[in-house]
Amino acid sequence: MTRLMAFRPDLVVNIEAVLGTGTAGLRAVERAIAVYLTAEQRLGRVPAGADTEALALAVVGVLHHVALTEEIDSGADTRIRRAMAALTDSFPAVAS
Repeated sequence: MTRLMAFRPDLVVNIEAVLGTGTAGLRAVERAIAVYLTAEQRLGRVPAGADTEALALAVVGVLHHVALTEEIDSGADTRIRRAMAALTDSFPAVAS
């Protein structure tokens, strides 16, 4: 999806025409991730002092970079997991 929107930015405008402003594109994904992280913060699974908006931007940045710069394969998966682990090292342990 990221590659498609990068090559066809008009799609964001078209999607928003149907679904409403702010519903498409990377900013919409960033907002959704920030909302999710804030909810997890309220549950104690994200540290109280964590900047959820900055974390959301970092997550989108990592995913966007990997999606646009390399093939999606096990190497990409490893890079994404390593980046997410680095961002969440200080998070409390959660029983699975």
